[in-house]
Amino acid sequence: MVNDELKIFRESVTGTDHKISDNIIVKNRTLGDICDFGESEYYNLTSLLCALPAQHKVWLWDSGVDWTTITNWEFLLYTYKQLKELEVEFVLDIKNFKTLELYENSQNGEYVFGYTKKYYKCNDCGLNFTNDDCEIYDVCSNCNGTNIVLEGEEPKVVIDKMFWFETCDYMRKANGFTQEEYEPLNEYSKKKMVNKDRKRIARQQERSESEKNKSMLLPLIASLVNHQSFKYNYEDVWNITIGALTESTHRIQKFVNYMQVMGGVYAGNVSYDKLNKDELNWLN
Repeated sequence: MVNDELKIFRESVTGTDHKISDNIIVKNRTLGDICDFGESEYYNLTSLLCALPAQHKVWLWDSGVDWTTITNWEFLLYTYKQLKELEVEFVLDIKNFKTLELYENSQNGEYVFGYTKKYYKCNDCGLNFTNDDCEIYDVCSNCNGTNIVLEGEEPKVVIDKMFWFETCDYMRKANGFTQEEYEPLNEYSKKKMVNKDRKRIARQQERSESEKNKSMLLPLIASLVNHQSFKYNYEDVWNITIGALTESTHRIQKFVNYMQVMGGVYAGNVSYDKLNKDELNWLN
């Protein structure tokens, strides 16, 4: 299923949760939520969830994996254990996420994440229930009886390749993440790209603690609040979503650029005929 662009926009700017399936719900968080959770923690979490293999080429290369040969889904198989240690539930409500296991689909041989659904029966009152219904299975919630028997079990798929593709696609668009991939021409190009990324990572690690803790959202929020086209003040801005902030930044930048270009045209300093007409349409 392809995510609908207008629906993503409406949900991401209004803070409405998005249902991927009965087992996966994406949460659109406000700036206040992110501030309380921790800005760096939020971006570390979302960037890992939405990551492309090319964005982690150094780690994969050092692990003996060519990032150009694996898909986004296969990359999740490498990072799942790491994700289980993070507070994924802040942005994703995934059923039994911490206890999901990797299964091989007997029909197509592909791997999926799921859990074992167990069916119980209380012989004291006849109540049928599953491990989806409660967390305690040795005492009946209806009669408090303890004569509980396991009648059967079956694997239940929670995350498969298509569900995960839709989840990541939605989160990238809702957060305004760009998706750029450059395919290397040959082995030499691969090594050059790995070395370039390795140097970039080294520079990041050498930054001072004050630089590492520098907020990305603070200058955006402070600038927009003081702009006449932004409709929020320092108090209510925390109630808008990260999607609304991203979209507002993009739109105001386009409008300001339009006004500056047209000011140059009217002043006779800019030739209208030589302009890229797409720059003049701030509504696109």
